Amino acid sequence: MSTTDNDSAGSLAGAWPATDTASSRPASTRWIIVGVLVAAVVVGALAGAGVFSSAKPVVVHNPMLEAACNADAKTVETAEYAYDAEMSHPITTESGIVVGQPSTYALGKEARLLVNNDLLTSWPAHNDGYALSLSRTVVGDVSIYIPPTSTHPVSYDDETSSTGCNSL
Repeated sequence: MSTTDNDSAGSLAGAWPATDTASSRPASTRWIIVGVLVAAVVVGALAGAGVFSSAKPVVVHNPMLEAACNADAKTVETAEYAYDAEMSHPITTESGIVVGQPSTYALGKEARLLVNNDLLTSWPAHNDGYALSLSRTVVGDVSIYIPPTSTHPVSYDDETSSTGCNSL
């Protein structure tokens, strides 16, 4: 190796610091970095707490559940019309159910007429997102309960784009 190669290597080695430590930075720069990190942690914790403590749950639209709800409600409504056309006494308002307890909806007096007369093979039971019953107040109407334990049903005939099955 020639002396010029050694000289150039030596001059480059002297231009770069051997180590770059945090102690070579001014104290104010270190505290700014620590302050920014602490602020990021605090903001993240507050944002997480805000998301998990919100009063309203986050509702995710589920088109498959909405379609199942609409199909079930339409099936019950069609069975009810068929019963009224075939029988001498039409379906009346539902009795024998406990609102907010979906397990009782299939046991309602009028619901059992539809199942017992083979107009429905069984009462639709989708307790994972909604429940259906015949209306307790309006003859010929299907009530939709969302969530299934709700005590405030929505009429299938009166639902809007954001209520009833459409809210799933």
